[in-house]
Amino acid sequence: MRLSIKLPSIVYMLMLLVSNAASGPDNSARVSSPNEKIKVLVSLNQQGGLQYAVGYNGEPLLLESRLGLKLADGQGFEKGLSVTNSSKGSYEGTWTPVTGERSTIVDRYNGLVFSLSNDGSDNTRLQVKFRAYDEAVAFCYEFPDQQDGKGF
Repeated sequence: MRLSIKLPSIVYMLMLLVSNAASGPDNSARVSSPNEKIKVLVSLNQQGGLQYAVGYNGEPLLLESRLGLKLADGQGFEKGLSVTNSSKGSYEGTWTPVTGERSTIVDRYNGLVFSLSNDGSDNTRLQVKFRAYDEAVAFCYEFPDQQDGKGF
């Protein structure tokens, strides 16, 4: 019996290992879809920049991709970030569309919330929320109430 491993699989596995080694255990987290076919790795790179990668059935689907924001006042969430917290959760429910072919839509995902601060300061905080569905991956940025009382 001959074992066959595809090169992209090896590259993807090495990328995940290197990413974890570079960012440390507290600066990365994974979330999988409910059926375990989609896997999302979220991590900070060596410059403190947020990145994510997506795999499907053990194969790379989306290689490391940077995330970040630059605000109008020049403040940036592109590097120098610190992870203040991360949490996981699951959701299963339904919703009713206004129009469409179906009367109800199943909404089922596993989620990850990555809480970040800029340059170690707890004054300016950002959350990036990831959702891994059986068919897709989604993320959004959210600014929670800031400790200094300033809003966005």
